[in-house]
Amino acid sequence: MRSTLTLVAFFAGLAACSLANTPADPEGPSGEGASAATCSGANKKQCGSDCVDTSTDPEHCGGCSEACADGESCVEGVCGAACLEGHTPCGGICVDTKSDSKHCGGCDQACGDDEMCVEGKCDKDCPPGQNVCQGMCVDTGKDTSHCGGCEQPCANGELCIEGKCEKDCPEGQDVCLGMCVDTSSDVAHCGGCEQPCAATELCVQSKCVCPMGQDSCNGKCVDLASDLANCGMCSNTCPGAPNGQPICEKSMCGYKCDANFDNCNNKPADGCETNVTTDVLHCGGCGKPCAAIANGAPGCSNSMCGIGSCNKGYDDCDMKVSSGCEVNLTSDDNHCGQCNLPCPQTHYCSGSTCLLKPTCGNPNGGSLTKDNGTGQNKKYCYNANDSTQTRAQKACESHFGEGKCCIITGGYADQQYGECGQGGGSGTIHWHYDNHPGGGHCSPYYKVGDVVSKGWCGTILGNFM
Repeated sequence: MRSTLTLVAFFAGLAACSLANTPADPEGPSGEGASAATCSGANKKQCGSDCVDTSTDPEHCGGCSEACADGESCVEGVCGAACLEGHTPCGGICVDTKSDSKHCGGCDQACGDDEMCVEGKCDKDCPPGQNVCQGMCVDTGKDTSHCGGCEQPCANGELCIEGKCEKDCPEGQDVCLGMCVDTSSDVAHCGGCEQPCAATELCVQSKCVCPMGQDSCNGKCVDLASDLANCGMCSNTCPGAPNGQPICEKSMCGYKCDANFDNCNNKPADGCETNVTTDVLHCGGCGKPCAAIANGAPGCSNSMCGIGSCNKGYDDCDMKVSSGCEVNLTSDDNHCGQCNLPCPQTHYCSGSTCLLKPTCGNPNGGSLTKDNGTGQNKKYCYNANDSTQTRAQKACESHFGEGKCCIITGGYADQQYGECGQGGGSGTIHWHYDNHPGGGHCSPYYKVGDVVSKGWCGTILGNFM
């Protein structure tokens, strides 16, 4: 290396002597002398009024007025059709789209005035260990154009080593793309120049290897214990599940249920099949069923149990889940047809409709009257279409009071009404709505409508029919 540099210096001295003995042209062939003092740096040359880099400028490739043909790029002072690896032709110039602020991520994608191009993206800050030089993030410890500081170029053939221009790399390092690198540990030049390791790989003893605990799968280092695309082994992709997301844990594929869903039947095939916010058998969680609802069906909403629906003719008017659908809308005078719709005092609820209460002797009520058969000149009200049993009950209630008459089972088996709780014993008054079966020792036999008092055989007071 030193002998080569010595020869270069020798020929450079000869060129200098030759130039010294040649009359100076103030303009030069291209006006180079006018601004030579202000155009300095590696490969920089004054061409007319412009200071250009003859190693990359397609209009002055290798020298002033040495233009490349259309479509060609200037690479290291030579016109050609392709750029070096890692560079892209943009407007006839080969640029690194990872660091060029005028072509960041692609040609003509310029960053803002206060931004730099970092790994193909415009950013306001450079990565650690780099500085902003001419709108680009550079490592002034290695960059030959900015060695030790911005716009401090090294001479041709020199290298930038720890911010200083040197002629040789330190022992154990090689020159790769104009920089000194340790090919035994450099991930971009592992084992040799431009031999990069895959993403996440390390360069150990000139070989690309994965970090401890990871394996190489398809050129990438992965953790087989947790990688969804390589779970337990390379290329073993964990599948998804209905209402769930795949997971890889301890090299085994599984899935995690989405919010509000769960696997309540413990069957992996159908995934997280249950919506615990609406399912009455798993309301708020698996195995949490909602209780039965009186006159209705339970429901689950927002993971809370409640009344799902009421049976036909019923409703929840007190708004209490515990009482269920407590109101019969077909007959409740306070909730006739719907909750909180009471009938007037002169009406009653029947078939979810408020009807006028019947009044004895009132044709509009459809009611008739008849002596109740007790011999006390008391009448009872009835309708023409009432059954014999209904009339017997009404006649009985006209004597004992509404709701106080029951079917009497004591004595003979003829069908009769009497005062609740008194049976058929002595002193009871009862109204027959079926004929006496006959065959007994009592005489005379009772017939429909007879009103009897004083014992099973007793005395016929009258006939309410």
